[in-house]
Amino acid sequence: MDLPVYTRSQLALRNGQDHEDIWVAYKGLIYDVKLSRLWRNGKHYEHWAGQDLTEEMADAPHFDTQYLINSKQSAGWPVTDSPGKGWFCGKRAFHFEKILIILSIAQTLTPMLLIADSDWRLISPDGEIKPAGSAGFNPYFQTSEEIYTEILRELPSQLGTLGVKEIYFYGAGCSTEKNRSIVQEGLGKLFPAALIHISHDLLAAARALCGREAGIACILGTGVNSCLYDGTGITEGRPSLGFWLGDEGGGGYLGKTLVQNYFHEEMPPDIRQQFAETYQPVLGEVLENAYKKPFPNSYFASYSRFLSDRLDHPYCRQLVQNGFSLFFDRYVAKYTDSHRYPVHFTGSVAYYFQDILQSVANEKNLQLGNVLKNPIEGLISYHQNKS
Repeated sequence: MDLPVYTRSQLALRNGQDHEDIWVAYKGLIYDVKLSRLWRNGKHYEHWAGQDLTEEMADAPHFDTQYLINSKQSAGWPVTDSPGKGWFCGKRAFHFEKILIILSIAQTLTPMLLIADSDWRLISPDGEIKPAGSAGFNPYFQTSEEIYTEILRELPSQLGTLGVKEIYFYGAGCSTEKNRSIVQEGLGKLFPAALIHISHDLLAAARALCGREAGIACILGTGVNSCLYDGTGITEGRPSLGFWLGDEGGGGYLGKTLVQNYFHEEMPPDIRQQFAETYQPVLGEVLENAYKKPFPNSYFASYSRFLSDRLDHPYCRQLVQNGFSLFFDRYVAKYTDSHRYPVHFTGSVAYYFQDILQSVANEKNLQLGNVLKNPIEGLISYHQNKS
């Protein structure tokens, strides 16, 4: 019987994620394991579909004949590196009605890629961690093709794409299924054989800050967000209304308040003079950045540096303190039994104004927990120490 030819890349797409078919190759044969409940979503313990499992199966506690028990033969396909060439991976395929194998459930020994917004870490089987970075992207503003183009341009030279079996991506804008699908498609084009998990950056903060313990996790950077986390998932949240309607205590809010006070002449004369000398603010330019140019939150957040350089001045310290107090009252205090949990923070504003954050937490009779500038190190620890 003449058989069609499939390439390695075509096999890789049949991983249960990028394609509904679920194929694995083993000792010169391709097996279609789609009908097996043990291969749902293209994964069986630490083994992933869409690839040659011959070497991995050598360490599994079963014999070759066990792998073929209770199988039903169907069509089969040879696979090559490229059509008409060398590497032969299959003549026949089997639909498994039952697979009598028990695979090792030891920790996976396959490369994993961990992404938190623009920070990337490749974790190798021996525990080596390789950092890289890219421009941040947000599915509210970018298509899957634009995301793919961005990471294709920046990352392969730093990390490479071969051998990555699992990707955990945490990013802004990934709270809806539609947006998660956009990111999934963009990453999937570059890593077709990888199992990809897409989550919101708030879950990244919770996992990085709390690990597997209950707590309140907060993001306090340019913007703000928070959640109550039970050690496994997010159980409560407060609405994040964004820059114009919320973000109390964030860098954008602090900078916006500072600019408002300047133009309304509601700051001490010495601070107003220093602000004028530092920025030479022109009302028209400020309004253009506020209402016509993109990312007004980042624009106003840039002014928060003025505050951090002058925390010894009562006005600057009080402005930050008021913003943090409002954050605690509007978000943290409204969680069920909020005083029972440590309150953790990640973000540049929390990190650089940590002493004021501690002071406000004490005033509110709240326990300040971890304060991280960036969640990536906490996420590495979380994923490397899976329970």
